[in-house]
Amino acid sequence: MATIRLLHTPIILKPFALSTRQFVALVGVHQIVCWGTLTYGVTVFGKGLADRVGVDVATLIGAYAIGLLCNGFCGPAATRWVMRGNAWVGGCIGLGLAMLACSVLAFAASWPLVLLGFALAGAAMALTQYDFAWMLVRLYHPHSPRQVVTGITLFGALASSIMWPVAHALNTHVGLTGGWLGLGALTVLIGGSCLWTVTHQTVARAESALGSETPVPAEKHSVVPSAQLYAIVFALTVLSVIGAGLAVNLPLVLQKAAAEPAVIPLVLSLFGVGQLLARLLDLMSSHRSGLDRTVLAAGLCSATSWTLLFAPQHFAVTAAAVLLMGASNGLLTIVRGATPQLAFQGDDFVRASSQLAFWGSVGRAVAPVSVAWALQSSRSLLPLALACIILLTFGIFALLKSAR
Repeated sequence: MATIRLLHTPIILKPFALSTRQFVALVGVHQIVCWGTLTYGVTVFGKGLADRVGVDVATLIGAYAIGLLCNGFCGPAATRWVMRGNAWVGGCIGLGLAMLACSVLAFAASWPLVLLGFALAGAAMALTQYDFAWMLVRLYHPHSPRQVVTGITLFGALASSIMWPVAHALNTHVGLTGGWLGLGALTVLIGGSCLWTVTHQTVARAESALGSETPVPAEKHSVVPSAQLYAIVFALTVLSVIGAGLAVNLPLVLQKAAAEPAVIPLVLSLFGVGQLLARLLDLMSSHRSGLDRTVLAAGLCSATSWTLLFAPQHFAVTAAAVLLMGASNGLLTIVRGATPQLAFQGDDFVRASSQLAFWGSVGRAVAPVSVAWALQSSRSLLPLALACIILLTFGIFALLKSAR
């Protein structure tokens, strides 16, 4: 038996089957290919697809945002269905939808087909990306969820570093159509292999080792008051939405901060480095502390990064600001994934996950557009920085107060 704490609240869970490293590696690779196809693929193939259809890239990204809204509306139903024991079938449907979305986008030559392709991609996200991964954690490896979530996000942070070069190579050698199809095929083959191992081998090993028919432990039913549950959902949504909105618009943020154009590409690479370092440090210390320190560290990193952006511009100062912003984004992703695992059981977990799937996806669709509008319409970064810091402070306070 393992005792884990979230903000000083002990929860006892039973360990099962696949080792933590095996499980993290399998789900992590699954996340790399799913994020690489459905999220980062559009950044590589977007320009060619926009030219083919006859629209600008900004309009194409707007269509992608519509796909994220589709993800939000599909997410709650997908969560409830998967948590009834349909992880393998649901995951296969998600990978199939991803392949179908890639196929439609590969041949799309009209605006309606582009919209259809992104709508299918949005539906696929509900059964492939982080929310689906957190359901796999709860169903198949519920012990040490803090470390498991952090490990999976470490893999997820590599998605752009790995899949961007793969997508570029496909685009260069086989073109737009072949590139989309190749990316979809890689996702189905690699993601499907990882999914099968997690959902079948875990059960088989658990039956052999423990004589159990299922790796899922018996859970208590609803014990968290609705007001507390929705307060946590709201706080997590606010925190994750701010991170998503800033990450997408980081080049615009640096331009508004008067960073030298020549150094912006190099500085941007530090965002991913910051995510990896923060998640690695959190993984190393997660067995000694609750999530409260992670939440506070994320807020401190974000506030410091904004402060540095207003300091006299120098390469080292700008680099430190982006590094800390990446660290904040990485830590907030851990908080978003680990809090429901540790704070909720049974029906409460399903309710919280369903709500987070909806509001998180809506936020991912709306926040980047809103932040971009704020950057383009404001004469200064100060209003946006103050708004982000206020929302972060409010979200952190609400989360710490509600989760205790």
